[in-house]
Amino acid sequence: MSAFELTALFISLVALGGWVNARTLRLPHAVAMLLVGLAGAGVVAGLNAVRPALGAELLKAVESVDFAQAVLGYMLAFLLFAGAMQVSLPELRKRLIAVASLATLGVAASTFVVGFGLFFAAQLLGLDLSLPWAFVFAGAVSTPYSSTVQSARKKPVSRSSPAHGPFRQSTCLSSAGGSASLTTP
Repeated sequence: MSAFELTALFISLVALGGWVNARTLRLPHAVAMLLVGLAGAGVVAGLNAVRPALGAELLKAVESVDFAQAVLGYMLAFLLFAGAMQVSLPELRKRLIAVASLATLGVAASTFVVGFGLFFAAQLLGLDLSLPWAFVFAGAVSTPYSSTVQSARKKPVSRSSPAHGPFRQSTCLSSAGGSASLTTP
C-alpha cells in the first residue's frame, strides 16, 4: 500500500466518521474522532486475525510513516493556521494579562504537578521512568488545546462562524495559552 493510498484511506475513514457523527450520534468532535481511531485499530486487529497477510501489509505501511516528519513538517502549519483563525485580536488585547499568565504560569504549574505525579506513580508501579522524561510528557499534555477550551466556554462557536472549520477541534494554541476561548461568536 502506497503512502497516497494510506492517506486516502485515513481521510476517508475520518470523513465517514464525521458524517456518521453529524447525522446520528452528535457526539463532540474530539470524542467522535477518538471512536473512529478505536474502530480503525479494531479493524486492523480483526484483519490481522482473519487475513494475516493483508493485516501485515497494512501494519507495514503504517510503520513506514515517519510520524514526526508528518506532524511537524506537514500538519503543524495547518493546525497553527486554523488555531490563529479563531483568535479575536480585540478580545485578546482586552484579556492579555489573563491569557499571558495562563499561558506561562498555568502551563508551568500544570507541567510541574503532572510531571511529579507521573514520576511518583511510575515509581509506585515499578516502572523505570526518569524525572526529565516525566516532565517531557507533562509538558506535552499540559498545553491548552482549543477543543478543551471551547468545551469550557458558555457560548459555543456557532456553525456559521468562520472559526468553525475542519481543523477547529484539532488545533493547539500553545503559544497563546487560553486565547482560543477568545473566538468571535
